[in-house]
Amino acid sequence: MRSGAIVIGLVVSAILLGAAAALYKNPASESERAYREAIALVQRIQLLASNWSVDLARVRSETLADFDSLASFIPRMAGLKADLREAVRRVPDLPASLDDRVSVYLGVVEDNERRIERFKTGHAVVRNSARYLPLAAGNVIEHSRLTGNADLGEAVDALTDDLDDYLAGPTESAGDALGAEIERLRGASVAYPPPLANALANMLDHAEVLRIRQPPTDDLFRAATSSEISDLSERLVSDLDLELGNQQELAGQYEWAMLAIVALLALFWILLALQQRRAGAQQATAGAGAEEPLLVYRGAPARSGEARAAPAGAAPPE
Repeated sequence: MRSGAIVIGLVVSAILLGAAAALYKNPASESERAYREAIALVQRIQLLASNWSVDLARVRSETLADFDSLASFIPRMAGLKADLREAVRRVPDLPASLDDRVSVYLGVVEDNERRIERFKTGHAVVRNSARYLPLAAGNVIEHSRLTGNADLGEAVDALTDDLDDYLAGPTESAGDALGAEIERLRGASVAYPPPLANALANMLDHAEVLRIRQPPTDDLFRAATSSEISDLSERLVSDLDLELGNQQELAGQYEWAMLAIVALLALFWILLALQQRRAGAQQATAGAGAEEPLLVYRGAPARSGEARAAPAGAAPPE
């Protein structure tokens, strides 16, 4: 094959192979990897949030449970959120609507984290009052019996019953009525002896904490353990999966184009080889024709018995 044809073939090959390499590293492939990673991270966030809710319920139900396990979820969730933001950032040409949905999703996750922190603070106070209220009420009843204030003991019993009913189904009107009852007993405490007055004040403080803090703490618990994050996770995974399908289709088109380029390159070299072979055959044919021997005419041979003519200028025979 001639050197000129080889140079042309190498140039064309470099161009086609460069195009194939560009298609191999196409944005669709990178997007596909980023979408898969984002989907996996959303699913991990969903699972971690679910486990967090389960542990939150355990802490609420166990009187002596600590909050260490709840705190351990915070750095794990922070890492997953950061990874999700990074995965989404690496998606080339991410649709703005999908970017907004991811931002909203992460905002909801962060709102739930704040709910859990507020629940932990409120529940610690409520749990303390719920633990000591029965003891404080029993102390008041004992002092009222010793000091001859039986009416106070009955009022304390009625207050604790009303408080239990209120906590089972808190309403604004029931809360107002309970608050008025607590203030009435607090105002009457000045008439009692100091030991009884102090015991009553202590019990009323715990009752007031439960009246004010228990309902919003329960609301925080219900919001923190709701299915909101799970539902949003499923919808976001569905949106990401839909876009992943689009990227896979586009990546398939790039793959077919790359294969077409490779096939075109192979065809080019085959045609180039055939053309060079044909050109070589034509050149060989032309060269063979040019090398045929030329026939030189030297005159007819002398007849038998005739003397050959002497060349001009030659001496006659003797």
